[in-house]
Amino acid sequence: MGSRIANLTIAAAILIAVAMIVGAALGYHAGRSGAGRLMVSCAVLGVAVVLLIASFRLQPSRRANVALALVSSVSTVYVVEAVLVMLSPVTTAQVAACMRTGEPFKCIAALSAGDAFDTRTKIEVVRDLQADGVDAWPSILHSPLVAAYSDRQTGIMPLGGISGVSTVHCNESGEWVVYTSDEHGFNNPEGLHEAPLDVAVVGDSFARGYCVEPPQNAAGLIRRRYPRTLNLGIDDSGALITLATLKEYLAPLEPRVVLWMYFEGNDLYDLDREKGSARLLRYLEPGHAQDLAAVQNEVDRELRAYVRAMAPPASTEARLQGRDRPLYRFFALAQLRGKISLLTRPQKRARDPYDRELFRRVLVEARDTTRSWDGALYFVYLTSFQRLSGSDDVEPHRDEVLETVRELGIPVIDLYEIFRAHDDPLAYFPYRLPGHYNERGYRALADAVLPVIEDAHP
Repeated sequence: MGSRIANLTIAAAILIAVAMIVGAALGYHAGRSGAGRLMVSCAVLGVAVVLLIASFRLQPSRRANVALALVSSVSTVYVVEAVLVMLSPVTTAQVAACMRTGEPFKCIAALSAGDAFDTRTKIEVVRDLQADGVDAWPSILHSPLVAAYSDRQTGIMPLGGISGVSTVHCNESGEWVVYTSDEHGFNNPEGLHEAPLDVAVVGDSFARGYCVEPPQNAAGLIRRRYPRTLNLGIDDSGALITLATLKEYLAPLEPRVVLWMYFEGNDLYDLDREKGSARLLRYLEPGHAQDLAAVQNEVDRELRAYVRAMAPPASTEARLQGRDRPLYRFFALAQLRGKISLLTRPQKRARDPYDRELFRRVLVEARDTTRSWDGALYFVYLTSFQRLSGSDDVEPHRDEVLETVRELGIPVIDLYEIFRAHDDPLAYFPYRLPGHYNERGYRALADAVLPVIEDAHP
């Protein structure tokens, strides 16, 4: 290889490495990767750049060997990528479409199995429904909502959702779940926000019934036996938001049984974030509430304005699709990187979010509030895919959480013990992948709590 060609090859490799460093930095700032991945990428690529620059000091013959090794290595890598693309049961175009969804691995698994999967984004589904004249709105993540309202000294902090609209929720199994919200924006038929109530379900997205049709989620299945069952699940919520929801919407209704759905996968992390909100911490005070049920029109106005402000313009969304196009993914070695990531064991979580005293105070207030109307609070421990699959990335405070709950005299329904007794507990998750429960999982959850409810309703 001529000296000039060798120099150009090495220079091109340096430029590519620098571009990859810039791309890693942009990915980090866009929220597509974490700080750890950025540091490793920059360290490895930085060393490569230094060594390549140093190679210009070598003899011409040795520089030629370096350039030849670069060309051979790159060619081999892309041959492997091409083979993986050809062997994949899913086309490159289909993979690219899946990468636009919020559940790319489930989408790829569905298409590999020959199942259909709607690859529209949530905002695209909303806009398609609106174009057909439907009053459609996306479901709301409450962590950014709480952050946006926590600094406000006056006015309400909305919970729940926009009332009486078609709510575009999620898609983990192939079809988007869209339901009509109730009079306070929750996932229920209308008319349940009236006393007396048999059962109330509070908690996060698992309580809400993430990605299954409303009749197939836990509250919907319980409602077949106890028609006056109210679902107050809120996506992306921890214990403080759950307590706030209980005090705002259940105190006037006095349900006989309250099921507190606790998901071990993220509830402690959500609580760790929520404790930074002075407005949420006020719910630890006995009797504190904003009386949100009485001001639903104001809640609707606030939430509509919030969604409009957060929704990306259509042109911006279109630009974001470029990185997931087939040619981009080929040159980015998407197939090869995906295979490597499957071989990498997940790391244990480094941050310890467990604030035992705060968690205890939240449960004490929830227990005492429920007892004030002679209701019974049950703590339903929802187990994660990671624990059932034996992953290292599992929440480490299971025993401490359950000990705290039992010390407070709150009965526990432990779904882990029930799920692990099944021959194939991973079948309770869509395509046997991490996420929420599928219809079978919610059925197992409902079957676990119904005997307890029956004991409380002699």
